[in-house]
Amino acid sequence: MSAYWVAIGVLAIRLTISAFRVSSLTPKIVEGQEFTVVGISTRTTNAKEMSGKGVIAQQWERFMKESLLSKIHNKVDSNIRAVYTDYESDAKGANTYMTGARVSSADDVPPGMVAKKVPGGQYGCVDFCKRICWQGGS
Repeated sequence: MSAYWVAIGVLAIRLTISAFRVSSLTPKIVEGQEFTVVGISTRTTNAKEMSGKGVIAQQWERFMKESLLSKIHNKVDSNIRAVYTDYESDAKGANTYMTGARVSSADDVPPGMVAKKVPGGQYGCVDFCKRICWQGGS
């Protein structure tokens, strides 16, 4: 089973992929605490990603090909996190996309990588071969 976190501003999504189970689509509300992600980042827009000239797929390819997960210090687990943050404006504006790992400390960030705090809050979780958790804003 693999897990991926995606944080969008005050929205965080965790994808846990399991090929062996399908369960209810009823959301379960859980409390998530603040955490820090270290990884690589790039600026992009939704329009760029939808145009076929997006950078997110290339970033994932680089992250996997260069085994960047293994280069991140102080990981709390082996899950990959994806973070959308630093929005310029609305859904049409630029944002920063990050691929990395949750860490216990951002004191030792490898060269070429960045650290970002993801805020805590309430998350809704849905299971259906992929487990998706999102953070509700208040």
